[in-house]
Amino acid sequence: MNCISSKPVKARATPSRAVSPRARVTGADFAKGSRFIQGGGSADITRFRRYGNKGLNTLVNILFSTKYTDLCYGYNAFCRHCLDSMRLPAVHAIGPQWGDGFEIETLINVRVAAKDLNIAEVCSCESQRIHGVSNLNAVTDGVRVLRTIRQEFAYSRAEKMRGRGGIRRVGVGVMTRANRRHHVVTVRPTLAVLTC
Repeated sequence: MNCISSKPVKARATPSRAVSPRARVTGADFAKGSRFIQGGGSADITRFRRYGNKGLNTLVNILFSTKYTDLCYGYNAFCRHCLDSMRLPAVHAIGPQWGDGFEIETLINVRVAAKDLNIAEVCSCESQRIHGVSNLNAVTDGVRVLRTIRQEFAYSRAEKMRGRGGIRRVGVGVMTRANRRHHVVTVRPTLAVLTC
């Protein structure tokens, strides 16, 4: 199968071929599967999930200046150097942690976009599920994805400001009603930053 994405994800990305290694040959650091470009498709997505994906996708495209067509799809291929940008959760951690649920796809996609890596979308066809049913809950998992987008956008903005020297570390803290007027944003549970 040889399809071409008509929508490169970043302005400097070139249109990608269907096969991930081919996208890599065209210069992409990260090849992202999409069910919603020419040659792609899904026999397993409901109308409600499709609309939810489109809404979350639009939000990410606005906030991160991307042109993703399918945010919540986990078929990706990437170079080893992309792992540092992804900052994935530890696989040996005990107990649940951020990014070990359905939101991992969004987490990876926005972190790669925030680091301005060269991204190419490739078509992907999702067949009907052969066994069992989906574990996805469109509402609760959608809320987790929305929280991920919010958290990662705040983190990427803080990183950009830190790079420009316009940010100071204030210490550990959580945003409360009292400190909101001072524009304190919690980026990580262990780091609060002043953005004035």
